[in-house]
Amino acid sequence: MKKILDKSYRKRLIPICLIFLVALNCMGFSLLLNKFVVVNDSFENNNFNDNYLRSQGIVKDFYSKEWLTNGNFTDTTNPWDNVTSGDLTDINATSSPDAANFELIGEVFEREVILDTAHQGDWEAFNKSELTIEPNGGYGVDDDGAYCSHDWNEDSGGQPYNTPRMHWKTVVNMSHDMTDYEITNISFRAVINATVNWDVDTPGDSDARWNTPSNYSLNQHVIYDYAQFEVEVSDLDISVLNSHRIAFNQTSDLGNEGPPSNYKMEKDIETYSEEDIIDSLTSVLEKDEGHDNFTLVLMIYMYCEDNYGGNDRDQWEDMRFKYVNLTFTYQKRIDAGSYVQWNQTGNKISGDDVDIENATLNFKYKINESSWPEESPNSEIRVLINDRVHTETVKMSSANDSFQYAKAGGFDVTQLILTNINITAAIRLYIADTFNLNRTINVTIDEVSLIITYYVSTVEIETEYDLFLNGIDKTLPRSTIVTLGDLVNVTLKYTNTSDEFIHNANVSVTYSEGTFDLDYNAGLEYYNITIDTSNFDVGDNFIFITADKKYYEELDITVDIIVREKDAQIDEIYINQTLTNTFHFPYGSFLNITARYEEVSSGNFITGATMKLLNGSQELGEFDENPSYYNFTIDTTILGNESITLIIAADVENFTAAFANIILVIQERGTIIDNVQLNGTERITMSVPYGHLVNITARYEDLETGDYIENSDVKLLNGSDDLYSFDEQQALEFYNLTVNSTDLGIGSNSFTILIPKFFSKKY
Repeated sequence: MKKILDKSYRKRLIPICLIFLVALNCMGFSLLLNKFVVVNDSFENNNFNDNYLRSQGIVKDFYSKEWLTNGNFTDTTNPWDNVTSGDLTDINATSSPDAANFELIGEVFEREVILDTAHQGDWEAFNKSELTIEPNGGYGVDDDGAYCSHDWNEDSGGQPYNTPRMHWKTVVNMSHDMTDYEITNISFRAVINATVNWDVDTPGDSDARWNTPSNYSLNQHVIYDYAQFEVEVSDLDISVLNSHRIAFNQTSDLGNEGPPSNYKMEKDIETYSEEDIIDSLTSVLEKDEGHDNFTLVLMIYMYCEDNYGGNDRDQWEDMRFKYVNLTFTYQKRIDAGSYVQWNQTGNKISGDDVDIENATLNFKYKINESSWPEESPNSEIRVLINDRVHTETVKMSSANDSFQYAKAGGFDVTQLILTNINITAAIRLYIADTFNLNRTINVTIDEVSLIITYYVSTVEIETEYDLFLNGIDKTLPRSTIVTLGDLVNVTLKYTNTSDEFIHNANVSVTYSEGTFDLDYNAGLEYYNITIDTSNFDVGDNFIFITADKKYYEELDITVDIIVREKDAQIDEIYINQTLTNTFHFPYGSFLNITARYEEVSSGNFITGATMKLLNGSQELGEFDENPSYYNFTIDTTILGNESITLIIAADVENFTAAFANIILVIQERGTIIDNVQLNGTERITMSVPYGHLVNITARYEDLETGDYIENSDVKLLNGSDDLYSFDEQQALEFYNLTVNSTDLGIGSNSFTILIPKFFSKKY
């Protein structure tokens, strides 16, 4: 059967008054928020003129510094450099792994000048003068040496051809400037060979010329016939003044008739002493333009004396140098006065108020041999500071092949140290003797150290400052007011009295969280830090700034950061999941109210707060906290049946209290008369005989929930007249009425079941 809706009494809106939050004090809500914070704004007028300290005085700094860098020559000699003076071919500076060296460059060479089959191409025949009479039998160099032959015959040519001679030479290049070398030993050997005819006349001969059928008798003589063999060392021009004989031989009996006859000869030429040959060769080389060339000259001279009153004849069949060997060694000459040094230029000690207390230089040294050459007993290692030689030296005669300190405890060079100039230290190997050296000797130094101890006295520079808090000049007053949790940017300009910024200072701030360094901004010339006040107390919070740098006055500054509570608000109010501050609801409903208590600036949810629902001064209940909201459920039956304004109040430490109004509008509930039965059948129309009884039952229920509504005044109307009232069968959840049709008119009768408006106390 179709439900019958009670259209006579529908939901009614009840007018309500809007109650503003400003009325809270009148309602006594200030008693709820038992909290009151006073911020003393007048504190900004406080000037801490006497609370930063000055400590101007004299700073006396003690320094003990190693003045040299890389004294162990680790991997490189940088920043050391070297200087060489004197003969640069004698000495040199080198480095080895983790050490520096002084190198004495000794050398020894051996040179051979040979005439033999293998070297015949090195020689050439020549004559010193165009006037020289050359041998007429030929000359040259062959596998058996340098040769010539001559046949002097008065029958052809006559007397002028009786003194022939021939020279041979080889030019020797030493490849060294021999002024840097000394010939230490030399040997010379030459094998001379001759074959002559019996016409060559010597003392004791009876025949001057052998002839057929009869010989010519030797009837005149002075010195007889002879040959000369000569060896010279000379310059490239073979000048007379620079030619020196080193070997010579003149025959005396070559060609003697005998018995025994002597027509052949082979022997070593007679040589000069080794010392004479060395002197001769040295003299030639000294006069050579490059001191590196000389000429070895061979000569054969034949003298033919006229030993017969008629035409004499002398036949020199074969005259030669069969073999020549000049061998000599020469060593490098190390010149006195040469030196090589390693030096390093260090920093300067600057200032007018400097006291040098001590300067000590030391190093280790060794040589690569067991001892220093005895030929140079006076050579030594010298120490120099800024080119001034220290009085103490290290004699090289004390060196060996193991490292040792130059001096136990080092050299005291205090008197050599000057201020305001760069300090240069040098270790110099000085050669005091000229001597020959046939090898290279390395002098090695390591662990070079120059330790300087000194004091510097400095008067501190007066300082000033400018203080900025959040970009505002707060030098005076040194305070600011912020909200709890705000960031406070602290900027300090630390300057001297000329307003010049002091770079690289130590600037720190101390407060409840600890001590922290301020960041240094060199470009913008300030020190800066940002302080989070989240953990500050509400009210006065003192921070202490300290700024100092060596040689500058220290500043100690007190700053007051006045903290007030964070602004908070109640937002996002939901009533039964609807975002609203005004809510219409049927009488007797349960309302679920949620709200956010949040920080105004960030919107962050505030936890740990106390949130209450108030009706005037009456506390209706306390909200429960959830992860992002507070929640409270209220039974609206306690509010009566009139619309009402309630207050949500929230409070927590460090945040301002917040309030919000909600307006609750109560509506009548919708009802329905259902399950209408006439004589036990669900219907609304029936025919009934006159005089019969009609039993009417109906169920009165909540339209929304379908719940049975009890204790209602249910009437049966005919038009506007009340005819009957229904009885309630509460247990059966219906209302019942029995009508006698005799009370009704004959014909059709129309009736209305009426129930007054409903504010139920039960659903």
